[in-house]
Amino acid sequence: MALAVPQALAMPTSDPANNLNSTSAAADRLVNAREDIKWPENGLLRRRTVFLAVGIDPSTYCHYWTDTISDKCYFLSNVQCGWDDHDQGGTWHVDASYVMGPGGGYPYYHCLEKTRIAWQNEFGCRTG
Repeated sequence: MALAVPQALAMPTSDPANNLNSTSAAADRLVNAREDIKWPENGLLRRRTVFLAVGIDPSTYCHYWTDTISDKCYFLSNVQCGWDDHDQGGTWHVDASYVMGPGGGYPYYHCLEKTRIAWQNEFGCRTG
């Protein structure tokens, strides 16, 4: 005699390859971001952050810099994010301008750390 499981108690089924929350999928996702270059521009310091992602769309990192600046990043302007075919054989990058001053690189490194952590947490990724 088979036991019937009510639909409300049945475990959902899905294709693990498409399930971003599965443990195996999370183990395969990798994100990272690092400072690449910096240069003076119009009295500000412009910094380029290069980033990569494996298992998720790399462009998802851009919104942490452009949409949520007030939550994670301070004292930056003119944020530009995208793909560059000509930089190091092709890279995803974020360029942003910062005020040069006694704070040194703190505003940038704070932003880099906060955006990377938020990206990892949102997609359940590891860094490496």
